[in-house]
Amino acid sequence: MTVQKTRKISIFKLILALLAIIIIVALLVLAYLFLTQKLINIGSSNMAPTLHRGSVVTFLPYAAFSYQPERWDMVLYKARGGETSVGRIVGMPQETIQLIDGELYINETIQPLPSELTQAGIRYLAADEFRTKKEGKIVTHKTGPDEYFILGDNTAASFDSRYVGPVPRESIISSVAKLY
Repeated sequence: MTVQKTRKISIFKLILALLAIIIIVALLVLAYLFLTQKLINIGSSNMAPTLHRGSVVTFLPYAAFSYQPERWDMVLYKARGGETSVGRIVGMPQETIQLIDGELYINETIQPLPSELTQAGIRYLAADEFRTKKEGKIVTHKTGPDEYFILGDNTAASFDSRYVGPVPRESIISSVAKLY
């Protein structure tokens, strides 16, 4: 074998080794970015009393690809305008949601809240019900085939689906869990 041919093989092996190292480093960075829990500091009171301003929640970034939203999940989602927000899924796809006198109706049937929400005193009111102190008003919202109705637990301080409508599935990033 000639010296020149040996050098070509050595350079080729060196290039392959460098490419392998670059690929491994890129995979490790991607794994870190997508497979490790991320922390978010809550900057609003829209989820009080469940989450207060300054509470820290975790989420998994890769969950956007595999997460299946369920009613009552707290989720991180992209709100209209592009900012991220945390809310609670109360309406699933293809449902009619009504907020009547502090009660939640799904497809004209009362939907009891989980006990931890009722014990915390959470009531979901129609957008104008808490402003005017007027009861008996029926407000109806409908979700499409791939849309969710998301509310903040703090009715008076939440800019949520009552105002902007249902949230498309692709805007839901992940469920969140409270740390502290």
